[in-house]
Amino acid sequence: MQEASEANVRDFIETFVRPKTRVDGGDLRFAALEGDTVVLTAYADCATCPSVGDCLPAWIEKQLAARFGRPLRVRINREPPYFAR
Repeated sequence: MQEASEANVRDFIETFVRPKTRVDGGDLRFAALEGDTVVLTAYADCATCPSVGDCLPAWIEKQLAARFGRPLRVRINREPPYFAR
């Protein structure tokens, strides 16, 4: 298991989580690691998807716990496309 440093969490989000969200036309980007909270920003279809509220953070938290061996919370901020504002 890796240390849950900002660099390792960012790499995990970019290489494991982000490609899975981009398949459906969405996009998640790492914004920050604030203590035990991973802050992500949702763009494109992810920004307007109802799953971003509960399902997606729960799935990401499960993946992070498996990777880093400890629980990390996930907060997703939405950046909706201009036409959905």
